[in-house]
This record gives sequence, C-alpha cells and structure tokens, in this order.
Amino acid sequence: MKIKALIAALTLSVMAVNANVYQLPMTTIDGKEYYCYEVKPKETLYSLSHKLELSQEEMIKYNPSLANGVKAGTKLYFPIAELGKAGETKTHKVVKGETLYSISKQYHISIDQLVQLNPSAQGGLKEGQELKIKTNAKSSSAQSKGHGTLHTISSGETLYSIAVEYKTTVGELLAMNPGLSAEKYNVGTVIRVKDSAPLIAFFDGQSSVNSQTFTFTPRVRCIDQKRNTNVGLADTVESDIKIAILMPFMLNQETIDKKTRSNLDFYRGFIVAADSLNNNGVKVKLYAYDTYNNEDSVNMILARPELSEMDMIITPPSDKNTLTMVAAMTDTLESYAFNVFAANDNTHLSHKHVIQANIVRDNMYNKVAEALTTQYADYTPVIIGSADDQGRADVVGVIKDKYASIGKQAIEIIYEKGLSDNDLAQLDKSKKYIFVPLSQKETAMKNYCPAIESYKKDLAEDMTVLFGYPEWVLLKGDRLKNAHNLNTVIYSRFYYDGKSERCIAFEHKFKDAFRHGIIKTTPIQAAIGFDTGYFLINALRKGNGNVVDSQYRYDGLQYGFYFGDYEDGNGIENKALFFISFKPDGTIQRVMY
Repeated sequence: MKIKALIAALTLSVMAVNANVYQLPMTTIDGKEYYCYEVKPKETLYSLSHKLELSQEEMIKYNPSLANGVKAGTKLYFPIAELGKAGETKTHKVVKGETLYSISKQYHISIDQLVQLNPSAQGGLKEGQELKIKTNAKSSSAQSKGHGTLHTISSGETLYSIAVEYKTTVGELLAMNPGLSAEKYNVGTVIRVKDSAPLIAFFDGQSSVNSQTFTFTPRVRCIDQKRNTNVGLADTVESDIKIAILMPFMLNQETIDKKTRSNLDFYRGFIVAADSLNNNGVKVKLYAYDTYNNEDSVNMILARPELSEMDMIITPPSDKNTLTMVAAMTDTLESYAFNVFAANDNTHLSHKHVIQANIVRDNMYNKVAEALTTQYADYTPVIIGSADDQGRADVVGVIKDKYASIGKQAIEIIYEKGLSDNDLAQLDKSKKYIFVPLSQKETAMKNYCPAIESYKKDLAEDMTVLFGYPEWVLLKGDRLKNAHNLNTVIYSRFYYDGKSERCIAFEHKFKDAFRHGIIKTTPIQAAIGFDTGYFLINALRKGNGNVVDSQYRYDGLQYGFYFGDYEDGNGIENKALFFISFKPDGTIQRVMY
C-alpha cells in the first residue's frame, strides 16, 4: 500500500507540474462556476503563469491579491464563463486587426492548435472569417509563446528524449536556451523546443563568402557559430556589430516564386557587402529571420532574446502594422530599426529609434527644387503639359515656387494634343530654358519632344534642358535617344548603371558566391541589400554604434545614404537624392545631392 501511495503521490506531482487551468477542479460560488487552484510552497507568479498557461496579467485580473505577492495556501479562482470549459468547441468570427497570435492569447491555445483546426488560417486571416476554437481538453507539456514553442521538463525526461520528441538535437536545444546546461536541469524548467519564426541563416564573417554554404530551410539555425573571423575595415577598433534582417522568405512554401527569390537576393547582397569589408577589425554577425509575411511571425521574432542585443534591425517590406510593431520594440531598447522598403512612411517621426532610409516625398520635392535652382539658376522654367494629364503637378508647383523665389517666373504652356512650334515661338532664343513636363509618363514624351527638338535645332546644347522623373530611369529605344538629345536631367531615390565597372564587379562576385545571377527587378533587390549592408556596417563602425553620429556619406551601387545632422522630434531620415543626366554625347552621369 505504501508503494502504491508513493507512486500515486509521484503521479500527482508530475500532473501538478504539467497541469493547465482546464485540468483544475471546478467549484461553484454564488451560482458561478470557477476553476480552483491552491498555491504551493515556493511557487511564484511567473511559475504559476507557465503552469496554468495564463498570462501574469490574467492571473492578477482574476485574483487581484496576487499583485501584492504570492503566498502558499492561497486559493485562486478562475471564472469558467470567461475561460470556457475543457474540450469545448466554439466558433470565433475574425474582426479587423486580429491576428492568429491575438486570438491564441484570447483563448489560451497555441497558434499551432489554431492552424491545425483551421488550415486556411496559415495563409493569413480575413475579416469575417470563422475559426473553430477548441479549449485545451488536457494538459500539454508544450505551449506556444511569443518566441516559439515551450516545453516543461517532466520527471524522467532528458534533453535527449525531448530532442527526439521534437525532431531536433540537444545542441539545438542548448542553442535555443542560453543558460541551459546539458549536465544539470530541473523538473519544471520551461525551455524552448521549436522556433515558429526560425533563424534561417547566420553569417559571421568567414574568410570568404564563397567558402560558405547558405541553405535557406526552416531548420537551419546557423552556418558555423564556432568561427568568429573579423569583418570590417582595417582601421577599426575591436567591437561587435549585430544586425538582424527580417524578411518574408516564405520558407513554408514548397516552391520559391520570383518575389521570394528577390527577398533572398536582398539578404545575399547584404552578405556580399559584409564579405567585401572582410579585413581585420569589426566583428559583424548577420541574423536572418523569416517573417512569413504575417504579424504573428513578427511577434515571435521580436520576442526572441537575441533581438534585444541587435545594433540594427532591418524591417521587412510589409504593411504599416509590422513596421509599428518593430518600432514599438526599439522604443524600449538601444537598438535601431532601419526602414529601407517603405519609402514614404513617417513612422520615424514618432519613434526616435526608427531610421527612414529614404528621403520622403515632401522633403524630396523640396530638395529637387533646391538642386534645380542651384544648378540651373540662370534658366527659366517652362511648364508644359495637357489639361487632363498633370500627374506631377505637386512637384512642379514646388519647382515653380522655388524659381519664383530667385526672381525667375515660370512660363506655362498647356496644350490639347501636343506641344507645337507655335507654342514655343514666344520663347527668346537668347535665353536658357528648362522644360518641366506636368506628366511623369514616358508615353507623354511623344507629345512634346518633337517640338523641343525643333526649337533647339540651331542652339548650343546648354541652352535647353529637359527635366524628368524617376519613372524614366529605365528609358529605352527612341525615348532614351530623346532623353540624350534634349539634355535631360531626372531625379530618383535610386539608379543602377549595369554597365558601370562597380556594378559589373558586384554581379560577378554575387554569381561566384551563390552560383546564380542577380534578379533584374526595379529596383534591384540584391543591390539594395549590398548598399544597405555596406553603409550600415561602415556607419555603425564610424559612429561607434550610432548611424547618425557617423556622418558617413555613401554613394552606392544603386542607393545613396547620408543622414547628416538632425534635431530631436524631426525624425532620422535619409537626405540623399540622385540626379541623373542624359548627356547629348550619349553618356550618363549620376550625382548624389
């Protein structure tokens, strides 16, 4: 009998370790049903939260006395009406703004359980979508938290047996749980056993990128964590730089489409940049995480402990909510977020640790006008366009006002079908003019280029200039010839000259490293990755961890970065902008302002 009693006691002890709120005994008080639990010696709010699978906030909500401390013998009550009964199945209708993460928290189930019951939810939620919800019918030693799947070590379990259960290795468990010892661990210890948003690759500056194998699969945590070769510049002091890259690599998909591959190109370009700086000096470690293009995965990534150690977090090309989530995290840390994809987003104005890597629209237009009135101060602007096609009236208005401020009043010519020789007859051929179209469309060029070419036929090349737009960076054929003939200058946040020696050398190195060429998108993602990486590594080095303090001016393959001085409250924003000139002799010149 004593042996049976001892076995029963041990069984109850193990059950107590694993019990969640749905396994607790029920009681009725004043006609209302509650789950009931008596606090054991040495239990804390943290351990109770994990044991019962409730947040600490909920523990205190239902039992306010816990706010003053946890005492052994205290009875805790949890209303069944709010939590639901064990094994109960119900339907949840998705409302705007909800995510798998928020719904899993609401019903105290894991995201994995939600997706298992609702396979269609893995591709994202839609407003009005109905989900099946089933509360935990029995205790589960694994629970989903913000930073992956957790497991509570039970009596008799070893790290090896846990690794086998979750199809991983003891080494992986130790890597996921800093501080966990392979020799000593206790029953009741909660450990991570699976990362829902995995670290897909890790670059730590091996001697050459060509000697590393980059495998983009969900289970690859790192390439070689033991090596720690320096990456940086020879004149740097010893320090560590850690950069996290959050991108929708979509590793849960069976096939990789062009968009996903271009995201991988960004990361690979970043690695090539780090490799290009591979001299003794700063130690650089790059971490890449798959966001799966949904907020739940981003939540899980941001909860990972190593994120708090990052000097820079590259935000993903996603919606406003995702950027806001990353921004909120950086508010509490010393690390910064680098927004290179959302060009006109203003999150940096309300979050001091968010860096807008693009010059935003209004500031860009002002810089365009300033550059034109400086470089072409002795030219008179001629505004041309049709009444029903004035797509760039906003920037044209800024240019017009800026010229007026230096005493140059614009001439405006609005035509119906096209600009004619008679329209330009009013111009004084002894004066210089810069023609400013109201439309950014390439197709509109045929409406005014012939008349301008006719007008300037007998004039010196520098007497006229055609102003153009970022949409023209890929001009080809006759339109490219027109641009050269008319001495055209355009502005753009980016410009990639694939015929330049720098770009050719980059493409060769990229292909040598990854056995395939870059994807020719607009803009080119691999080049964005290279420029972002090259700038950040140098800026963090020069600024002792602060990009702005570095005062580093970078004129890259495709992008330029310069942040200069900034005032608190105005946000950290890139000030660099390109002007590309198509010269009559057929050459192209790019200048960063």
